[in-house]
Amino acid sequence: MATLYLWQRADITSFGPDVFPNTMDANGGAVGSSSFRIAADATAKPIEVTDNDSNFNDNDASSQVLTSAMLA
Repeated sequence: MATLYLWQRADITSFGPDVFPNTMDANGGAVGSSSFRIAADATAKPIEVTDNDSNFNDNDASSQVLTSAMLA
C-alpha cells in the first residue's frame, strides 16, 4: 500500500507556462520553465492507494482510471 499526499489546487500557485493544464497533452512546454509554490498554511491530505493483487497490471484491460474524486 502506498500513501500519496495531495493539496487543494487553490493552495498551489504556478509561475510560467501552466504546469497543470486542463488538457491531456501534459504541457511539455512547461518543463524547465515553470515552477509552483504550495501555500505555507496548506494542509496535505493523505490518500491511501491499495493494490490488492500480486500483479502490476499497468496499461491493460484490468486497469481502473479514476475520473473524479472529492476530498473531504
